Amino acid sequence: MANRIGSFEEQLSHDGDPLTSLEILAFTERKHKEDKTNGVGKEPDQKSQGSESEVLMSQHAMKMGFYTINLGTDHGQKLHTCHIVLLPLIPVFILLVQNSTTFGNISASLTDLTEVRTQVNNALDFAKLTQKLQEERAAVALSFFVKSQDNLTSRDSLGNFISDEREEFLEKFRPSNTFNSTDYILQAVEYWPKVSDVEYFKTKLKFQIQHSLFRTKIQEGDKSMQEVLDWYNQVNSQTLSYVTYSIHDSDISNFYRWIIGYKNLLRAVEYAGKAGINGLEYLSRTLTQEKYENFLQYEILRREYLNQTFNFIPYIRQQYDESLQDDTFEEMQTKISNKESLDGNLDTIVNYFINFLQYSETIRALISVVASEILTFVNNDYESINNQKILPLFLIVLLILFVPICILFTLNITGSMMRYSRKSFHQFKIIN
Repeated sequence: MANRIGSFEEQLSHDGDPLTSLEILAFTERKHKEDKTNGVGKEPDQKSQGSESEVLMSQHAMKMGFYTINLGTDHGQKLHTCHIVLLPLIPVFILLVQNSTTFGNISASLTDLTEVRTQVNNALDFAKLTQKLQEERAAVALSFFVKSQDNLTSRDSLGNFISDEREEFLEKFRPSNTFNSTDYILQAVEYWPKVSDVEYFKTKLKFQIQHSLFRTKIQEGDKSMQEVLDWYNQVNSQTLSYVTYSIHDSDISNFYRWIIGYKNLLRAVEYAGKAGINGLEYLSRTLTQEKYENFLQYEILRREYLNQTFNFIPYIRQQYDESLQDDTFEEMQTKISNKESLDGNLDTIVNYFINFLQYSETIRALISVVASEILTFVNNDYESINNQKILPLFLIVLLILFVPICILFTLNITGSMMRYSRKSFHQFKIIN
C-alpha cells in the first residue's frame, strides 16, 4: 500500500504542488474501489472453473441424428459410453439372430425327419407282418387244394409232379411253417397302430388271440375255403391300410418316389395273391361269374400298381424282367383273363401254383431292395442335416462368448480414455 501511495504521490507531484494527507487517502480509497469493481486481485472460485469446463466440453458436443450428446455432463458421457458399447455389437446381434434362426430351422427339419424315420421303420416292420400273412394265406389255400383232390393223399404227394428243387421251395409253404414264421414276426412288432375300428385289430394281443383261434378252426376243419380267404383278405387289408397311410408322402423330400414305389409293390403282391388263388380255383374247377370278375379286378390292379412303380423307379423294371425270365405266371394270368381253354390236369395246376408263389417271392425281393434304399436315404439325410447343425451352433456359442468380452474391453478402453481426458484438462488448467 505504501508503495502504491508513493507511486501515486510521484504521479501527482508532477502535476503541481504536493498533496496533503487527506487528499492522498481519499484518492487511494477511490482507486481501491475501482480495482475491486474491475476485478483486480480477485481469485477465481470453483463454480467459475466448472462453468469453464462445461463450456469447453460443450464445444465438442456430438450430434447423433435426432439428438445431441453433451460430453460436458456425466449423463452425456454415460450415454456416449453406451453408444460406443452397443453400436459395434449390432452386427454381432444380427449374426446371432441369423445363426439362431438357421439352427432352429435345421432342428425343426431334423425333428420332422426323425418322425419320418420312425414312420418308415414302423411301416417296414408292419409290412413284414403283411408279407407273412400273405404267405400264410397261400399255404392254407394250398392245403385246401390238396384236400380237394382225390388223387392226392397228402401234401407230400405233390412231389410226384414237381422237381426236387421246387419241392424244396414248396416246403416253406407248409401251414405249420408259415404259422411259426408269422408268430415270430408278430412278436417282433413293437409298434401297433391304432387306425382300425375292427375290435380284434385294436391291440396286438387281441389280434394274436383272434388269429390263433381262427387257425385252430382251420386245422379242425371248421372253416371253408371262402371263409379262410375272407379272413386273410380282411386282415391283410388292415395291415396294408396302416402301411399305406402311416408314411405321409408330403413329409418326405427327395426319396418320396421310393416310398410310393414301396407302397405300390406291397399292393401289387397283395392283389397278385388274391388273383393267384382265384386262378388256382379257375384251373381246378369253374369260376363263378362273380369270382371271375374279382379275378379280373385283382389282375388289373396288380398290373396298374406295378406300372406305377416302374414309372417312379425305372431300374426296378429291369430287375423285375430279369427275375421272371423263366416264370410263366404272367402268361397264365393273361390266358385266364381271356378265358382260354387250359389243361386242368394236376401237373398244370401244381406248376401254376408254384409259379404264382415264386412270382410273389420275386416281388417281395424287390420290396426288400426298395426298403433298403429307403432306409439308406433316410439315414443319409438324417446324418447330413445333423451335420449342418454344427456350424451354426459353433457360431452361436462363439458370439455369445464374444459379447461380454467385447463389452468388458470397450468399457475398460472408454474408462481409460475418459480418465486421461479429465487429467489432461486438469493439467491444461494448471498451466494456464
